[in-house]
Amino acid sequence: MKKIFLAVLALGVLASCSCRGLNASWHKSEAHGEQTRKITGFERIALQGSLDVKYKQADSFMVKVNAPVEVINDVETLVEGNVLKIRMKDEGKFLRFRLSDSDDVTVYVSSPDFLGVSLQGSGDFLCQGLLDTDNLDIEVQGSGDIEFDKIICDKVDVSVLGSGDVELKRVKALQSKNEVVGSGEIKIHYDNSGDVRSTIVGSGDITLTGQVKSSSYDVRGSGDMKTGELTIKQ
Repeated sequence: MKKIFLAVLALGVLASCSCRGLNASWHKSEAHGEQTRKITGFERIALQGSLDVKYKQADSFMVKVNAPVEVINDVETLVEGNVLKIRMKDEGKFLRFRLSDSDDVTVYVSSPDFLGVSLQGSGDFLCQGLLDTDNLDIEVQGSGDIEFDKIICDKVDVSVLGSGDVELKRVKALQSKNEVVGSGEIKIHYDNSGDVRSTIVGSGDITLTGQVKSSSYDVRGSGDMKTGELTIKQ
């Protein structure tokens, strides 16, 4: 009986040590780090995963990463062609690490010219302030969110594939094309803009407000095209 008791006691001690070891391996500090990276030559951004990007047009290039110190070196920022690619080297590791909003990774980006953003995954992209450009491509694949404060351009194309959302708070453009495939949503307010074409395939929504020269749309499925507050002004 004494031998059995000692064996059970030993197993209990081992289990306790294992639990403490597991908890220790998942212990995180509260510290965030910041890295400014010397990266130039990009006009587009491709965001992958669940990261957040805040962009602002400026006279010079800037890429700054704010993240928990445990994962900041795993945030990958590299330029291929004219595209700045932002992603985690190991997204699975980041998702296991991330337990709260305080674990968010935010990448701050600036550049003189900006031609488009593509988002794959569940991340967020915010363009702050005025963006003045020629042609602009905006694309979401997945459940991510994209938001622009104000855009002045010749042409803007917006595409949502999946359940993501795009909101353009103010747009002045000669041409605008919008497409939702899936259950996603597009919201755009136009300031005295030109021709607008919209397509919905699936159960998604497109909401357009403001003033445009012309508007046409095609809905295939149960989606909803909302133009009640859109004015056609020749």
